[in-house]
Amino acid sequence: MHSERGVVFDRQGHLRGSYHLLQPDRVKLLEKLIREVLAETDSTAPNQRDLQEPSP
Repeated sequence: MHSERGVVFDRQGHLRGSYHLLQPDRVKLLEKLIREVLAETDSTAPNQRDLQEPSP
């Protein structure tokens, strides 16, 4: 099954975002979040209660 949504999980397995891939502005946000998550270390990663769902 395929979807038009892309999701990002951090290294701890927490869902960090879900974006519609057919909307260019959402793809930009997805790319930004991926860069942020890849740049995180264990000491800079937010804990679960600090995570918020991105606005649609």
